[in-house]
Amino acid sequence: SPNDAPRILRALSVLEETGRPLASFAAAPPVADWRGIALTPDRKSLYARIDARFAAMLRAGALDEARALLARGLDPGLPAMKAHGAPWLAAHLRGEIDLAEAARRAQQDTRRYAKRQFTWIAHQLGPGWLRLTAEAEDRRLAGALAQLDQP
Repeated sequence: SPNDAPRILRALSVLEETGRPLASFAAAPPVADWRGIALTPDRKSLYARIDARFAAMLRAGALDEARALLARGLDPGLPAMKAHGAPWLAAHLRGEIDLAEAARRAQQDTRRYAKRQFTWIAHQLGPGWLRLTAEAEDRRLAGALAQLDQP
């Protein structure tokens, strides 16, 4: 999209560094035969970890960091102002929502981001990819790794 500044910036960065447009990498044949394994956490446990991590960030001073960013008068469109939780903490600091609501919304946004990452990896690896949860048994992991050696 012509309005997607981060994607445009990424495409221009790749072009500048490599001399090739970003699309040429997707169209190129694979350099080697490869197989992928995605070690993914169970969604329920991942979401619980996301919630706990945001709570820990609040305890470690995320609100003070958001306050400092707001004090600088930065453009809300800048990446730093759009970081996970930053818009909601800013809304809290402006008195628009309470801290509990800011945390709830930030955690929800981060869970949605994680869900998009699951979808992305599934599309990147295609239908034959092996998805193992982090809680997978050693036997399953060993079997999956053995498949990597098969033609």
